[in-house]
Amino acid sequence: MTKHYILSINPEAEYSWNRCILSHPLTAHRPELAQVIAEAVGEAEGTYLIAVNIEVQVLEKVTEDFEEIKAGELLSSQPILRELPQELPQERPDRSTIAA
Repeated sequence: MTKHYILSINPEAEYSWNRCILSHPLTAHRPELAQVIAEAVGEAEGTYLIAVNIEVQVLEKVTEDFEEIKAGELLSSQPILRELPQELPQERPDRSTIAA
C-alpha cells in the first residue's frame, strides 16, 4: 500500500508539534499513523504483532524560489481591479414623500 503525504520540517517552529508535520496533499489532514496501519490490516478486531516498513521517496522538494514563482503566477492570473472614481454619492430622495 502506497500513501502520499507532504512532509514539512521547520526546526525553528515555535511549538514542537509544528516542527515536523505530515499531511495529506489534497486535504491537508494530518494522518494518525495507527489508523493508517489499521486500514492496512483490515480493521478486523483483534490484537496483532505487526512489522512496519517505512520506505520514503522524495518526489519533489518545494523551494522558496518555487513558492515565489507560483505566487507570481497566481497574481498575474488574477483580474486587474481598477479603482473606482472617488465621487460623492448622489443624495437619495426622501422616502417619506414617495406615495405608497
